[in-house]
Amino acid sequence: RCKMYSAYTEWRSAGSLESERIKRIHSGEDPMQYKSNDLSADWKMHYDWKWRISVELPVEYLRRFIDLLDSKSRKERKKRGKRMSKNTGKRLSKKEIISYGMASPAVNIGALICGSFLSMYFTDIAGIPAAAVGMIFLVARIFDGVSDILMGVLIDKTKTKMGKAKPWILVGGLFSGFSAALLFNVPHIGTTGMIIYGTVLYFVFTGIFNTMTGVGVSTSVALITDNVADRTALGASFQTIQSMTSLVISMSAMPLVTVFGGGQKGWTVFMILAVFVGYVFLYVFMKNTKERHSVEAKKGEKVGLGACLKALFTNQYFLCTTGIGLLLNLQLAMVGSTGIYYANQILKNPIIFSLMSVAMYAPKFFGIPLCVPLMNKFGTKNVTIAGLVVVAAGMGSILLVPKSVTVVFIALLLKGIGTCPLLASFSVYTSAAADYGRYKTKLPMQSIYFSGTSFGNKVGAGLGGALLGGLLSFIGYDGLAKTQTAMTLAGIKYIYVFGAVIPCILMILLLIPLGKLEKMRPEIEAGLREMDNQ
Repeated sequence: RCKMYSAYTEWRSAGSLESERIKRIHSGEDPMQYKSNDLSADWKMHYDWKWRISVELPVEYLRRFIDLLDSKSRKERKKRGKRMSKNTGKRLSKKEIISYGMASPAVNIGALICGSFLSMYFTDIAGIPAAAVGMIFLVARIFDGVSDILMGVLIDKTKTKMGKAKPWILVGGLFSGFSAALLFNVPHIGTTGMIIYGTVLYFVFTGIFNTMTGVGVSTSVALITDNVADRTALGASFQTIQSMTSLVISMSAMPLVTVFGGGQKGWTVFMILAVFVGYVFLYVFMKNTKERHSVEAKKGEKVGLGACLKALFTNQYFLCTTGIGLLLNLQLAMVGSTGIYYANQILKNPIIFSLMSVAMYAPKFFGIPLCVPLMNKFGTKNVTIAGLVVVAAGMGSILLVPKSVTVVFIALLLKGIGTCPLLASFSVYTSAAADYGRYKTKLPMQSIYFSGTSFGNKVGAGLGGALLGGLLSFIGYDGLAKTQTAMTLAGIKYIYVFGAVIPCILMILLLIPLGKLEKMRPEIEAGLREMDNQ
């Protein structure tokens, strides 16, 4: 119908424009050809115009109409009509946007389970001391951050038929789930042996395979499209599906572990099931997404690691986004991992942890998509800061009535709502910082910016796990004890609340400079287009 109306509009406009031109020719205003008192010239022009609207346009109109009715043409048109990136004049299809979101359960399902339950599994099932658990998380994450930078350099230098990032996503996705399953099968080989087993395997999981997937998926936003609106949609899709995945895991993990036999046996069967589900989503992501906007080095141009690192650490917006990612993941690790302890020890109901997760993650299903129009109207920075204020206020209210399930649920609802703008805009800020770096340094590098942000994310998650382990040890928590001391209970309460409030305050301070980056966006886009055309 759109094509038919387009042909009709063209037919109508042709007549009116050419008629106006005839008048201009006779009045002597038109400097174009056919400006003559010779009636034959005017008549020739008139004849050409009549031929156009009487024969050529009706034939084109009929051809388009037949094309609409032809089933084979419809299939070809549907294949051709996939919305691509801005540099090709088209936009991404909904299918591709949703398929990109499927990367979250595909490559992060093991990381999400580890983030919520690995600390509890190590202390309560395997029997590893809480202080040792904290050191396992911290040491592995620090080395993991270094591997992120190296992975970013490797992706920038990769060139295959699949693209730059997708080969690494495939390999990392296949092995990260398998290594996550092994983490929940700690053999009883003594305390020292279990600590070594957990440290080595956790480093392999986070430092190698999860690094491949994390850096690859985050870089894919810039490789798939250069359109800001599509990048926002990709980020919103990823975060929405990740929230759904986190909610399903939080609600189903403990009940399924119990159904599968509880203890070590229950965790083994549950992890096998989770890995299989992740492989299904990995297939969907690999099949339905395509890299179109990679940046290649010019022939003979070499960019060393030193130049890359210098470009990273002289980019103030990259440092801000990295800091925000670190604090966001630290907050998620602290609140997510402490939640099970809070439900067990403060609310005295471990089953309620699943409902707490619902309250925290359910608002993100509709909140993240709704944030996109709000950010377009009021500004990304303003909406994001307002959301973080809501989070800090909501979680702080728990201190007023710490044992009230209703207050805790309301606080978690506010946390879920307030986090939505940051989750929706984080990939946009990262892409903008990468574009700013390219614009200023003229270096053909994209992935290393995302690897730096991934470094911040993982260090934040590791620091959160280490802080939790150290604080639990400091307050005297004993996972094998039947009851905890009053100091331990008070400590769990304060860890749960301030683990959310303090990162929010620091993230607000880091968001303020990013407002300038939003205003510079037109200038950066124009500069990058000029660079690409050279």
